[in-house]
Amino acid sequence: MFMSTLGKLLDLLKAGEVVFEYRTVKGRTRKARGTLNDKLIPKQDWAKGKLMRQPPPKTDEFSVRQRMYQPFYDLDIGEWRRFSVIRLTKIISTRPFANVLQKLKTGFKSMFTRDQEEI
Repeated sequence: MFMSTLGKLLDLLKAGEVVFEYRTVKGRTRKARGTLNDKLIPKQDWAKGKLMRQPPPKTDEFSVRQRMYQPFYDLDIGEWRRFSVIRLTKIISTRPFANVLQKLKTGFKSMFTRDQEEI
């Protein structure tokens, strides 16, 4: 079955850490390292912002395309952000939750290594 880049990104964000790229409103390219996996998001950040004052948004591709923006937790900045789904350009790399947890336990300084090449 065919899965779009957006559908693949949503599945990967729920599973762990993902580095992806999108264009900003000003036309710049932004690389983000984000997640939707609640085990990777600090508990105190679940209640922050108006995104979390409502029931969690549905993350199926159809619902996301209707709302035009997808929130995600930015692991580099440590806060919630969102991107326009029509401005998504590519998925760069992904790291499943189990691999992220292993890196946290071993204490590596560099949390960013490419586990997979361009998807």
